[in-house]
Amino acid sequence: MCFDIWRTFSGYRGGSSSKRRERKRFAMYGAYAWGVPALLTAVTIGMQFGTNIPDHIITPGFGHRRCWFDNWLSELVYFFIPVFVLVVCNVVLFSVTANRIRSIRQETAILKGAESSRSDKLKKDKQRYGLYLKLFVIMGVNWTVEVISFAVGGSNWYWIVVDLSNIALGIYIFFIFVWKNKVRSLIAKKWRSVRGLPADSTLGTWGTRSSSAPTDDTRVSADESGMRLKEIH
Repeated sequence: MCFDIWRTFSGYRGGSSSKRRERKRFAMYGAYAWGVPALLTAVTIGMQFGTNIPDHIITPGFGHRRCWFDNWLSELVYFFIPVFVLVVCNVVLFSVTANRIRSIRQETAILKGAESSRSDKLKKDKQRYGLYLKLFVIMGVNWTVEVISFAVGGSNWYWIVVDLSNIALGIYIFFIFVWKNKVRSLIAKKWRSVRGLPADSTLGTWGTRSSSAPTDDTRVSADESGMRLKEIH
């Protein structure tokens, strides 16, 4: 996600990519999103159940004393170091992107009359950046707290609070990506179709009028991303 938004603005030209390139990019992102966790899981499983592993090699040690890593060193190697590297990379990419957006905004302000299409696309990409930033902040803060708490220690109640906040992330993500007027409109339309009711331009109890053309402030374009966010607004 952070790499995608950085790539979008790093060589900004304001044009749209072809469908073929979008599909290729989506395949690459999918390979990373599923492949890296699968690789880390495979390595962890191999180190956990492998035979003839030298004693000086750090193993996960699941189930030896608890249903987690055996000791702090195993936890550091197999969990917190990967998380720390990921958080640092995300922070760097978002910071560079924010600086790039500021530069593009200044350039676009000067050339706004001559490059209106570039200005419009910049606005849409900035909306997507804002959406990603919201998601990153709530997720990144939690993971950063996890790493810090591991380094400095903490009482049991503190860990309970952190775990509960991580559980609540799913609810937050749901309201960002799913619980939107357009999505509710589509659900209501589908529900009426299933029940054999006539189509209605209003959403009844939702109290929101549907529209085939979402407004600029609620529409998020995914032209420059393989991540399909066109239904998000």
